[in-house]
Amino acid sequence: MQNPEQSSDLAPNNPPIRRVRRIWIVLAAFLLVVVAGATAGYFSGRSLNSQREQSLTHARDTEQFNLAIADFQAGRFKTAIERLNNVLQNEPDFPGALEKQEEALAAVNATPTPLPTETIVPSPTPDVSRAEQLLNQANQQFTDKKYPDMITTLLTLKTQIPGYEPVRVDGLIWVALRYNGIHLIQDTNRLTEGLYYLDLATNYAPLDRDAAKQEEFARVFLGIYQEAYYYRTKDIEVSMKDFKQVLAMRPYYTDNLIKDYGDIVIANAEATGSPCGALEIYTNNAIPQLDNYDTFTKARDQAQSDCALSYPTAAPPTVVTDVPTPTV
Repeated sequence: MQNPEQSSDLAPNNPPIRRVRRIWIVLAAFLLVVVAGATAGYFSGRSLNSQREQSLTHARDTEQFNLAIADFQAGRFKTAIERLNNVLQNEPDFPGALEKQEEALAAVNATPTPLPTETIVPSPTPDVSRAEQLLNQANQQFTDKKYPDMITTLLTLKTQIPGYEPVRVDGLIWVALRYNGIHLIQDTNRLTEGLYYLDLATNYAPLDRDAAKQEEFARVFLGIYQEAYYYRTKDIEVSMKDFKQVLAMRPYYTDNLIKDYGDIVIANAEATGSPCGALEIYTNNAIPQLDNYDTFTKARDQAQSDCALSYPTAAPPTVVTDVPTPTV
């Protein structure tokens, strides 16, 4: 049996054990925070990638739908059905796809299967008047900057009258795809769709220098934009730098871009733990657009006020009013 003296000698060891346990608890909590932040950044990146994939899928489905219409008009109902099946698999609610598929199925059922014959059928003579009509229509659509309509018209010509000046028609398709891609990138901020159309254009001919520059800009911009979102919960300094660069490249890419940048600057400022340090962050990273974001301006003004209050105010000098007259 252990005597009391031995028990009293062991008692002082309990506080260190409790401190070790607290340290492990703190470390475990810290690891949970790190894992949570990494998970949030991962899902944020996945969300942006998902949006980009949806845009590309919709652009491809639009092209397949237009080709299906052209196949239907040319009597290639089975081909039209296959194209529409692909569209509906990606987007079950694609406008007009289900209705056109039903029409194509009805047309297939109503069209008798021709009996095999050994009679040599001569190649049909291209319908020159119809081809020229479609070409004139495409030229007018180019003048009106209706590039998607121009693409549809030319694909109709290519499928209905495939033997009519194929080199000329392919060249015009390249023009339509090229101009539509640049229009989407420059004028509508739909960079992902613009890249898709420029990529389609390369199937007909290489891009010219200006189009290649627009393609490079869009790829670089989207890369930085995606990185800015990815690091929002992983490294706010990197995220803030990326957002600032994105704003310099395309200030009004989305309606929320200014807000996202302002929130990152606020988070970085608050991380300093000092009102004067926060004010320095606000000052060094301010841009004119942030003056319209109330959350940012309020946080900046509060930091400025708190920083001013953190400096001691010197006491005013004491003024002596009653000076005794010296005795002679």
